[in-house]
Amino acid sequence: KKKFMLSAKVNSKLNNQPRTYLKFKGSWGGPYIYPHNRAPYLVHDDDLGREYEPVGNDPKRFNTDEVFSNITKWLHDNVLNVIEKQPISTKSGEVLPPEQPIPWPEMLGSLFTFGNWQDQERISKGRTDKSQLEASERYGMLGSGYRLVSLGTADSGSVPEIAFEGFLWCGVGEVTPDTKMDTLSIPGYWGRDREEYVIRVTPKSANHIYIADHAQYEKRRKELSDKIDNDRERFTDAEVSDFTCARGRTIVPISEYKGGYEKPVVLINRELAFDEVEVVSGPQKR
Repeated sequence: KKKFMLSAKVNSKLNNQPRTYLKFKGSWGGPYIYPHNRAPYLVHDDDLGREYEPVGNDPKRFNTDEVFSNITKWLHDNVLNVIEKQPISTKSGEVLPPEQPIPWPEMLGSLFTFGNWQDQERISKGRTDKSQLEASERYGMLGSGYRLVSLGTADSGSVPEIAFEGFLWCGVGEVTPDTKMDTLSIPGYWGRDREEYVIRVTPKSANHIYIADHAQYEKRRKELSDKIDNDRERFTDAEVSDFTCARGRTIVPISEYKGGYEKPVVLINRELAFDEVEVVSGPQKR
């Protein structure tokens, strides 16, 4: 369990790792998908041959409803029952007192990020009338995406703990409806496969927002690359950890940023309200 939680869970076959798990993904059992609906099946996916195939009696698919039913039953037996057996408290108090807002540093300028069609639809409705949305959809953007440093990264003792959290990655710069998406980039961010919209981000406070310098990742990566024998085509895990941690050590709260980062990336670790985000353009051809 610990190894699975703290190690990369993709490309096991490609990375010559032993066969310890199989990968499954949602499927509708045909060529079409149905947005806002849960896929009825979880089907084995070898990710273009980079994962392992089922063998023998290994399952090739699951019924999604059955999987969720089993999860629900486990939660009912092991979590809900325990909660319901606890005596009701006779005391009351403020469990989560409101945070004092930290002023946003004006020196940084405008921010932008990318989103998919679901983000665009949610933001457009929410900025007009959020009652059109389900309660779970009443947010602008979530700060819970890619980590700055992966869990289990070696030699990471000197990296601040916050670097292992998930973030909404943002670039620095003004965007307009005429800004071409292929002219924009967020340093170090690779998750744009299904993102066709440009979103302006205007935080109302600096709470739970950080900044890091991706240039340190690139510099250390080049240093290690220059030392690699020409016969080797890939970095080792230790080398990847090395240049990833070089970037991770630069993370600081945005309110403490003094300037000077060569390739700054702003990392948001909280939920953004509708008045903090605005869809500027999209979709765009690349």
